[in-house]
Amino acid sequence: MLKHLELSNPESCLNKSEDDEPVFVICARDPLAAEIIREWAVRYISSKAAGGVAPTEAQARKYHEALQIASLSIAWNEQKQRRRSTDRVDSSGHEQRRS
Repeated sequence: MLKHLELSNPESCLNKSEDDEPVFVICARDPLAAEIIREWAVRYISSKAAGGVAPTEAQARKYHEALQIASLSIAWNEQKQRRRSTDRVDSSGHEQRRS
């Protein structure tokens, strides 16, 4: 989920957490984000499917949303990397951005 959407949605995980409840946020810029999110998703859905019981629709949506966020994190980082690669430094040492 995008930060502004998470904060503006009263039903979001972040907004539904207790005021004194510890939470953990991992941002896409973290090089391990996508890998950690995918690992969490696999463990989450496996724990819900334990004992041969199929995950609920809501649990399956949560799993798929986590995988989507992992993919979006990779794409976001690739886009940032492409932007950085277009930055140039002129002869006076000033960074120039190519249009």
